Amino acid sequence: MRRREYRLNILLNYREISRVIIDPHFEKKHSQSISDEIIVRLVKTLHGLNIRSERLSEIKWVFPVKLKSEEF
Repeated sequence: MRRREYRLNILLNYREISRVIIDPHFEKKHSQSISDEIIVRLVKTLHGLNIRSERLSEIKWVFPVKLKSEEF
């Protein structure tokens, strides 16, 4: 499967984020409980926050976030 890209416009850690790229690796174990739509909704909830992040490269960042499952 190929990565999928979705456009959005949020501010996270004082940086403008204009897209989210979803790698399909999660589908092997979690396709029954999570979807691209849920991931994009979760990312949008991060708008305006300042959270710990890990820089993977010049253009790639990871934002580990813990959420309660009942929120979504």
